[in-house]
Amino acid sequence: MSKVIRTVRGEISPENMALLRSGTGLFSDDCHTADDVEWLTRELCYFKNAVGGNAVVDASPIGMRGNVELIRQASEAADVHVVVATGFYYEMGRQENLRSLTEQQVYDICKREVEEGIDDTGIYPGFLKCGMSSAGPGSEIPECEQAALRALAKLAKETGLSLHVHTAVPMTAEQVLYTADVCLKEIGLSPDRLYMMHLDQYLRVPLDIDQYIRDFSQTRTVDIELPCRLLERGCTIGFDSWDSLVSILPDNFDRLKALVELLRRGYADQIVLGHDITDKSHSASCGYTGFTGFMMNGLSKLYAMPDLVKPEDIHKLVYENPARLLAFEK
Repeated sequence: MSKVIRTVRGEISPENMALLRSGTGLFSDDCHTADDVEWLTRELCYFKNAVGGNAVVDASPIGMRGNVELIRQASEAADVHVVVATGFYYEMGRQENLRSLTEQQVYDICKREVEEGIDDTGIYPGFLKCGMSSAGPGSEIPECEQAALRALAKLAKETGLSLHVHTAVPMTAEQVLYTADVCLKEIGLSPDRLYMMHLDQYLRVPLDIDQYIRDFSQTRTVDIELPCRLLERGCTIGFDSWDSLVSILPDNFDRLKALVELLRRGYADQIVLGHDITDKSHSASCGYTGFTGFMMNGLSKLYAMPDLVKPEDIHKLVYENPARLLAFEK
């Protein structure tokens, strides 16, 4: 019984690691990363020493990012730049007191951080973050998330900061497209300032693996319709969930197959790669790839396909496109 309780609590241990990496690490206090300077310093040092990384984008919004002074300490100790955000996460990922914020309140809070810095630290956010969600077909995007989206899209339009929008399964393709259209058509945000995150979560068909197992005629394949519809709007999209071990999500081979085809179609200017390390179970400190997964298990494969992928396109994915998204004049 005690072993079961430890598993449910999600303590970091060899016995629990597979369970934590399957997605339950998000709910484990032991796996939380905020304000752990020693952990972050180790991860940044590993990123720098293993693959030559010199900058990390931390998309944790208000309520999740922790003490930015501590992030600065780790950044300086590792000599790796860390770019932090302002904004708000999806409804159920926020503290309860942040779920009732109006559009104007979100705008005012985030504008103050953009103009005056975060608290009294002298640290300024490098981009805006908005988390969107739904329970899937037949459900609605919560109103507080729509209010935050409109507020942050307006702020992005006014300041030139890029807006990074979290999308994730089980949001439907129509809901993801609606989210982009609110920014682009309703608010008038320039598409080159809109980054739609986690689009590699939508690649695999069928999403429901039970359907694949039950029906022998059902093939397992990769679908790029949703990414293409966003790219056609001029947005930048993220393939940023490399090395995820959540069973319902695509794997690295699905990502690579889709990415190679999108590059072949000429979209190298609108895609960025990255990691989505949200808990310690996926960190290098716990024996996983940490911030380096997209380079070790993504770029290495792309470089091995010079007949399909041009080196200049790889350079765009990891240098030019992120630099464009993060560039703005204060």
